[in-house]
Amino acid sequence: MPRPSRRTVLLFLAGTVFGIFLVISCGKEAASLAEAAIDILFDNTDTSLEAQTVQDAIKELDSRQQALSKRALPVLRDAQGNEIGLLLSPSSIFIPSLGLSLSISDYNGTLPNHILQFENVGCSGTPYATALNPFQVVVHGNTIYTVSAVSTTVTINSEFIDGACVSPVGPYSSVVRWPLEAAAVGFPVPLQGPLQLVY
Repeated sequence: MPRPSRRTVLLFLAGTVFGIFLVISCGKEAASLAEAAIDILFDNTDTSLEAQTVQDAIKELDSRQQALSKRALPVLRDAQGNEIGLLLSPSSIFIPSLGLSLSISDYNGTLPNHILQFENVGCSGTPYATALNPFQVVVHGNTIYTVSAVSTTVTINSEFIDGACVSPVGPYSSVVRWPLEAAAVGFPVPLQGPLQLVY
């Protein structure tokens, strides 16, 4: 392969330097244009935006998009308009204040009634859950419960089933259970149906 002449090398170097100069110049021009665009007034006479500049309009649209993405799931309300949570599926509602889900049986607001167990006779003291889904609340009567601590070993001496305190049927000595505590929510329990979907 023949060796390139000195003239060819010089032309190549000159072209390379000129190309670098163009890239730098165009980069500066683009940056100047971007900075200028920030202060361009935004004509919002035909929009609902409150922004006065292009930059502010972009920020406002981005903020609105984020707000919409957070409310992508339909909101479920009771018959009185109280917000229950976000509908995850036909049988599951996410309660944002608790970070847990609530199971429903139908859109009339029917909730499953969980069994509560107690160490004390007469269904007094700390209630315990017989089984636990770590992502769901426990419901009994007009109260929603959440887990208050890690599971523990207890001896069960009474049960609360469908509003009645009864003696346990099976042998519940030294069984693993989850302690519960009542949770405050912004809607009455039992739910007041029919439930309403808000998109």
